[in-house]
Parts: sequence; C-alpha cells; structure tokens
Amino acid sequence: MKRIEGVLEVYAANYEDVTEIIVVEEGNFIDDTIVEINTTDDDVFLLFLSPLDEGDQTFINELRSRVPSKPAQVEQLTL
Repeated sequence: MKRIEGVLEVYAANYEDVTEIIVVEEGNFIDDTIVEINTTDDDVFLLFLSPLDEGDQTFINELRSRVPSKPAQVEQLTL
C-alpha cells in the first residue's frame, strides 16, 4: 500500500498473491460494484468498478481468469 498526500491509497498485488475475489455489492445505474481483494499477505483492499456497459463484470471475469486457481482445502475429520 502507498499513501499519496494522505488522501489516495494505492494497492498492488501480483495475480499469484490473490487468494480471494469477493463481490461485496453489485452495482447499479447509481452505485459502483464493490469488489474485495484478499492476498496471501493478509492484505485486503476494495475495488470500485463502474457497471456501465457491464464493464465491472468484464473486469471481474478477466481478473478471475488471471488469478491462478488454488486447490480446494480439504478438511480432515478426526475420529
């Protein structure tokens, strides 16, 4: 994270460091779509995406296609 003049926060993460992409709130003609990004460093940041011309869904789909899929965790049952 980088803070510029105390106002703007800039985050960056490599695709392989992204652990989750969560749509927190679907956008509409007034509000942006809010997407939460979680990383392997336990950083969390939000993306605010315009739903205009379904640009938010295009971006989310492209992001998901670039993030390597993680193997599903298997819970071990203790008997």
